[in-house]
Amino acid sequence: MYRKYPADADSPEDFFQIKVPEVDADYELDIILLNKADEPIGGYRSSISMKGSDISAASRVTFKTMEMIPHPETDDEKARMLLQLNNETYTKPLAPVIS
Repeated sequence: MYRKYPADADSPEDFFQIKVPEVDADYELDIILLNKADEPIGGYRSSISMKGSDISAASRVTFKTMEMIPHPETDDEKARMLLQLNNETYTKPLAPVIS
């Protein structure tokens, strides 16, 4: 599933929310944070497990990302940054919050 946030005004109505099934499930998250020039400057990448009971009781899931400072400029810097998104140093503290 692909979603752009914030969604463009002319996006289909279902782009403004992501419906998560209320069942126990494992997900592969790949969130890429882009600057205004659509270049990657951070993100979040991890496998997560969500319980259906947590989802059914929740009104929102908050996805956090990391931003690389200074922003990567070269293709090599961007590639290294994207590889770092898998590092547990980032994935654990930035885990999604169900509330």
